[in-house]
Amino acid sequence: MDFNSAQLKAVRHKDGPMMVLAGPGSGKTTVLTERLRFLTEEENVPPESILVLTFSRAAAEEMRRRYEEKSRDKTGRICFGTFHSVFFAILTEYGGYTRASIADEGLRRAVIRELLQRDGESVSYSDETAEAILSEISFVKNTGQELSEVPEERFGSLKKMDFLRIFEGYERRLREQGKLDFDDMLTKCTELFKKRPDVLASLRKRYRYILVDEFQDINSIQYKAVRLLAYPLNNLFIVGDDDQSIYSFRGSDPAIMLNFPKDYKDLKSVLLASNYRSSSKIVETSSKLISHNKNRYKKKLISERGGVSGFRVLSFENEEEETEHIAGELLKLKKSGKDLSEVCVLYRTNRTPERLCARLIKAGLEFSLRESCPNLFHTFSSRDIFAYLYFAELFYLYKRGVKKEVAAEEFIRIMNRPVRYISRAAVASSDRRDVKAFFDSLSSFYGEKTEIRRSIGRLYADLEELAELPPQKAIFFINKKIGYEDWVIDSFESEKKSEILKDMDSLRAHAKGIKSFRDLRAYAKEYSLRLEEASRRKKEKSKNCINFMTFHASKGLEFDIVYIIDAIEGVTPYKKASERDMEEERRMFYVAMTRARNVLHIFYTKSHYNKPCKRSRFVSEITEGKIKLPWKNLRF
Repeated sequence: MDFNSAQLKAVRHKDGPMMVLAGPGSGKTTVLTERLRFLTEEENVPPESILVLTFSRAAAEEMRRRYEEKSRDKTGRICFGTFHSVFFAILTEYGGYTRASIADEGLRRAVIRELLQRDGESVSYSDETAEAILSEISFVKNTGQELSEVPEERFGSLKKMDFLRIFEGYERRLREQGKLDFDDMLTKCTELFKKRPDVLASLRKRYRYILVDEFQDINSIQYKAVRLLAYPLNNLFIVGDDDQSIYSFRGSDPAIMLNFPKDYKDLKSVLLASNYRSSSKIVETSSKLISHNKNRYKKKLISERGGVSGFRVLSFENEEEETEHIAGELLKLKKSGKDLSEVCVLYRTNRTPERLCARLIKAGLEFSLRESCPNLFHTFSSRDIFAYLYFAELFYLYKRGVKKEVAAEEFIRIMNRPVRYISRAAVASSDRRDVKAFFDSLSSFYGEKTEIRRSIGRLYADLEELAELPPQKAIFFINKKIGYEDWVIDSFESEKKSEILKDMDSLRAHAKGIKSFRDLRAYAKEYSLRLEEASRRKKEKSKNCINFMTFHASKGLEFDIVYIIDAIEGVTPYKKASERDMEEERRMFYVAMTRARNVLHIFYTKSHYNKPCKRSRFVSEITEGKIKLPWKNLRF
């Protein structure tokens, strides 16, 4: 490969600190591996004195493979590893820890579940709750913050005092069992360095050259450990792009990279400004977007590929229109012979693609989900609706002379949604041989309690009426006439309520065109199977399999054609983002845009779940208020 002057400057750097600002598609991995070859073969640096740190095992293995392809050194003496693997190896060598010392996910969740019990009473618990708490524990550890300094809003619906109690209990339980969690590895290492200066001196002698990839993702604990190791030689070579720092929820802080020149006064730096990935229109437009961020290194990036087409913004009336349009384009691409594994659909959160996934399943198009998409049919609200539909079907069959035994658990799901004051004791004593006998005995149980008997009578009449409706109208009837929607509104806090109502809206969309409850159940089963298959495909790159992933998951990847969907306010930037989060939200959109080699589509809708919405401010920033469609000469 021929290197440009900026790349050569980075490759041929030997001693002292260096910062390489590497724009998207600028060949940073090639530069890193070539520099390793330069050090070992032209500067005669012993390979075993070089440490290469990355943020993922896959990145470490890819860099090792590419270095060994270029180099005469096939002995594997350079140390390639993630921060966690390298520093755990140090703890194993000098701290007496073993693999058995690491707390697995099962143990961590079990500890949280135990701590969510207070005074013998169960607090509302779900996998999402546990995941959120473990994520916050990780954030606190990775930022090195005192618990008292963490802002209240970080904890969502969990009160700060409850989080403090859980955090302290979690740490105590792990200590009692002699366990470390993933995030303890670096803090324990820095503690080891302070307690054992002889260990630190030995490691400094061993690792004389340190290279850090994706430096913009570093957190304060990792940076402290790296600085300790690199001192006093400071042969610290960092590569990254502050404009692609998108992991603050893990504790990463772009300010570390922005302040790097202050920490190392003799720093040399270089900008890799040539983009070898994307067409000029994509580079120009993404650069326009990121220029709105104030806290960044200013860069002028250029495309080495040229070309002016390949970018467009389109608006749609609603999600259904957007979904139909994308499905139509993907079907045309497949028919034209395009390998659909070179197509990627990107979105801000993993709830966004649910309708599009459903449409592609109906179209017979295969896709891969990098992260799991929540299954609409597995939500508690969908299970409630299906329980109502179960009884509607029993009534439908009863009217036609078919009697079936009633499943009590299905009735228990819905008997007080909305509230009717029906007890489990009434259900337990009921006659379940058929739906008529069941409701008669249920009503008889309440004797003189006329209000409850009246509620049971209304439910009976509603289910009889429901039995004659097709699924889509039936779901609407359950929500509006029976009152399930009002129960949701009265029972849940704002955010959860909004989520459930959106699920109900999606469920009705899924039911469109389905003629019977039996067909809807079969459809839900097929949909669930296809989602599971799509999740299993995430490690494959099979031909004609479209990629689906969040902005976060797309980092480091590239595709011929990229669709960014639902570019609306409240989705991207995310509704929970404060003004201080806005620069990271913009960086996420920038990362998504720069995944595209040839064609970038950005789509937004004028309504979202039947409510008016505004296009994302990021769309306005790149179009300057006007939608330009340089589309005539587009090449797929």
